[in-house]
Amino acid sequence: MANDYFSKENRSVGVYTRKPGTSSGEDSIKDLTPEQQSMLKTIAAKLSQEKDVGKLKQALQAIEARAPQADEKSRSLFEAQKQLLQHRIEELK
Repeated sequence: MANDYFSKENRSVGVYTRKPGTSSGEDSIKDLTPEQQSMLKTIAAKLSQEKDVGKLKQALQAIEARAPQADEKSRSLFEAQKQLLQHRIEELK
C-alpha cells in the first residue's frame, strides 16, 4: 500500500546541510536555563517590534559594557542577547 502513495514521482524530500564551523544560533540557547530561555524569547519579541537602529545600538553598547562584569551563568545570556541585537540591527540596515 505504501508503494502506491510513495512513488519516486510523488515524493518530496528536503536536505539541509551547513558548512563546517557554522552554527544555527540555537547552540547558545541550549546552554541557557529554562528561565533564561523564556527571558530571551521575551527580549526577542520586543526586539522584533523595535525599528529605531539608534536605540538598538545603545542597547548593544549597554550589554557589551555589562557582559564582562557578569557571572559565568549569565554571561551566556548576555552573549545571546548580543547576537539578537546584532541580527536585528543588520535586518534594519
